[in-house]
Amino acid sequence: TESSYVLIQNRLKVDPAPYVLGMKGAGECLVSQPELPVVVHVVPRPSPRLGGETNDAANREANDATRKAVSVAGPNASFEIHVAFAHDGPPISDDFVLPEGSTDADYITAYTAGWDELTSGSFLGEWKRSEPWPFPTATTLSPDFNAIPRTLLWRYVVNVKTSEVFRTPAPGCEDLCIDHPHVNPLFEGRSDCRYVYASLSNEQRASGPPLGYVRVDVKTGETQKWYAGNKTFCEELVVVPKDGKWVGT
Repeated sequence: TESSYVLIQNRLKVDPAPYVLGMKGAGECLVSQPELPVVVHVVPRPSPRLGGETNDAANREANDATRKAVSVAGPNASFEIHVAFAHDGPPISDDFVLPEGSTDADYITAYTAGWDELTSGSFLGEWKRSEPWPFPTATTLSPDFNAIPRTLLWRYVVNVKTSEVFRTPAPGCEDLCIDHPHVNPLFEGRSDCRYVYASLSNEQRASGPPLGYVRVDVKTGETQKWYAGNKTFCEELVVVPKDGKWVGT
């Protein structure tokens, strides 16, 4: 954000013995810990330099001394894959009401793509190959999406004053399976960023491959969807601002 670095820590551990013994690859030695909560770290960024002021350094040091890093426990049995963006202050969503006694400065908001569940054991075991299908397949290594959790667009609202985290599906995304969310890079870290763009699988609360794209209005919850068509998959999208004439968010 403009004031802080926002880091979301998943809870995994490494069992290196099978790797050292040549029994497994490095990634296969990751072990999920769903009993532990995800941790959100909010670390203040250094104050910007104010060019030309003789007391610039003293002012920055005094300001930075009053801002402390905060680590806050989030939900259990969760895994965050990608962070779309984060911004200072509460959500701009029409459904969010600032609690009494709170101020905008108490909050950090982040949007992530993450699973809606996490089982214990081998982390990449979630991506196990499928059982034999009753029809021909291109390869026996085809993933079985019945064994892979659904990926949602989550909204994290962090109260850095009370050390509380509230995670809910982003408005309008309750039924969607998405991944690889991005925003206009001109609006990275800004609270006036209104749209998140992501790969879209389906609207049935089921895990699946990317078949199209969706634009999510994080203020109103309105979504616009596009599907590529039958037997077609989509790659991760890239948002490219129009050269010097960008007027949207």
